[in-house]
Parts: sequence; C-alpha cells; structure tokens
Amino acid sequence: MNDAPPPAAEDQDSRVAVAREEAGTDVPVRAPALEVNQEPEQWPASASTEPPTIADAIAVAEEAPLRIPEEEASEVTPADPAAAKGRSVSSAKRRPSVPRLPETLSPGDIKAGVAPLLAAAKACGKKLYAQPGESVTIEFSILGTTGGVQSCVAEAPHKYSLLGACVAAALNQAKFKKFKKASIGARYRVKM
Repeated sequence: MNDAPPPAAEDQDSRVAVAREEAGTDVPVRAPALEVNQEPEQWPASASTEPPTIADAIAVAEEAPLRIPEEEASEVTPADPAAAKGRSVSSAKRRPSVPRLPETLSPGDIKAGVAPLLAAAKACGKKLYAQPGESVTIEFSILGTTGGVQSCVAEAPHKYSLLGACVAAALNQAKFKKFKKASIGARYRVKM
C-alpha cells in the first residue's frame, strides 16, 4: 500500500507545466485532478514520487470518463466544424425534431387513410344489391390541420342514390396525415 499523501493544490500548477512540457506545446493542458477522497492505491504509481505524466493522465481518463459540470458546459466548444463557425454550444444543441408536414397529400396517403374503412364501404354494395364490379367515386374535402374529413359525397351517377350515400357515410370517418395546406379535395373510387 502506498502511504503517500494526496498532491497539494499548489502542485496543480507544476503538474500543468510538466504536462505542457511533455506535450511539447504552449497550448494550455489540463492535468488530471486527483480527488482527495481517493484511496492511495488508486493513484497512479508516479504520483508518490514525481508529477504525473501524459501516460498517467490517459490512464486516469480511461478509468473515469470526464464529466463536465453544467456551469462549465457552456464554455466547451464541440469538435463539430459547423459549431466552430460562430455558433455557441447552446445553439448547437438540437431541439426535439418536429416532423415536417408535407405540402399536400400524395395518392398513397389518400389510399392509406381510406384503407381501414374500405371493408365497410364495400359492405354497402352487398347490403344494397349493387352489381358486381360497379364502382362509386367519392369526393373528399380534407382539412390539413387535423387530417379529418370536412365533407364526403358521392359523385354522379350515385350522387343521390342509397349506394352513394352509404359509401360516403362509411368513408366520412377516414383519418389522413396532416399537411400544410388549409384543405384539399380528393377523389377515391370504391369498386364493389
């Protein structure tokens, strides 16, 4: 067991000077701080006889990763080149990503919104004795802020038929993705 006392506070300056000399640079080098409450056997072997070397600093850093206190974190500059162009660390921190809304809905988005209700719409054909292969075209007005259906009506020739009203009522509950525009119109054909 090594009975050497912990290094004194004034030794910190000498350890920094030695670290600079060993690194061969005038750039400020921060010597590893040894906590006073550490047991002597946890100190690097060279701590008892001479100031720590760069190898000691690396060994200490590998054993205990550097933890920067919150108040010092604003002084640290990231290695990111974009951050080095004048942005501070606080602006380099990213806010949680907000999904970007599309300008409008794609045909795939329309199909995906109608898909959960398609079976109910096709059931109208069986209930109302529609001819096999007959199709009903539905015109939607979709709100961009909610993705909900503002209006849903059948087009001619089923505009005033029970079949058209049944299919429109089934698809009126469709939910679509939100988008930037206030509203859009869309058509969807349901084949019986």
